[in-house]
Amino acid sequence: MSFSAFGSLDLSSVAGSSCGSCETSCCPPPPPPPAPIRVPVPVPVPQPYPVPVRIPRHVPHPIPTPVPQPVPTPIRVPVPRPVP
Repeated sequence: MSFSAFGSLDLSSVAGSSCGSCETSCCPPPPPPPAPIRVPVPVPVPQPYPVPVRIPRHVPHPIPTPVPQPVPTPIRVPVPRPVP
């Protein structure tokens, strides 16, 4: 068996275009399709603590106006005049 006959053959043409028309016995079996890579989807883990809520910008509270308090009127106690 001499390799001179195979030396002039282009293996890319044998494996490519002419493989569809020849017998299945003379062609190598097609490579299996690559398995799809499964990317694990991250499952959200329930948090044991509440998620902190963003605190809005500080709004200064208006200065409360003092409510006028009624001035208590003094109770006049009659002072007994000394009897002469």
